[in-house]
Amino acid sequence: YKEVGDGTLKRAVDSVKVQTYDNWKLWIVDDCSPYNQRINEMVGNYNDQRIKHFNLKNKGDRRYPGLKPKQKGVELSKGALIAFLDADNLWMPNHLEESVLIIANDPAIDMVYSDSKVMLAKALLNTRLSFYWKKPEWTPERARRIQRSNFIDISETVIRRESYYLSLIHI
Repeated sequence: YKEVGDGTLKRAVDSVKVQTYDNWKLWIVDDCSPYNQRINEMVGNYNDQRIKHFNLKNKGDRRYPGLKPKQKGVELSKGALIAFLDADNLWMPNHLEESVLIIANDPAIDMVYSDSKVMLAKALLNTRLSFYWKKPEWTPERARRIQRSNFIDISETVIRRESYYLSLIHI
C-alpha cells in the first residue's frame, strides 16, 4: 500500500489502462492501508468505472504477504478470467489481449503466463537495472519438470475463474 506515495501504484494502473484488450475491470485491494483516502482520490482522478478500490479492515498474515488482498480481489471480481497485478509490476500493452486469445482458442487451457521484464532499483546509484526473464519453450519434458520447479510471477498469469477455485480445493 505504500506504493501510492511514490507513483508506483499509478504506473501499475496506467499499464492496465493502456491494454489493447479493453474489456477488463480492476480492483485495487490494499492490505488495511492508512492511505485509503489518497488511493480513493487517485482512483477518482481516473474517472473510469472499471477501476474500483477496496481497503481491507484487517491486515493479512505477514507470512503470506499479498494473499488476503488477492483473495478479496477474486471475491469482488465477476469475470470468467482472473488476472493479478502487484502494485510494483507493470503489464505490456498487449498482455491481456494475447492471454485472452490463447485461453479463448483452447478450452483445455486454464492458465497462461508470459515473459517478464524485471526492473530492479539500485538505490545507491539512483538508477534502475532491467532485464527480460524469458520462459522456456513448452515441451513434454518441461511439463513434467514444471511440477517440481518453476518460477511464475503471479502478475504474469491469467487464469479461468473455475480453475482458480478448483486449485484451492486440491491444496
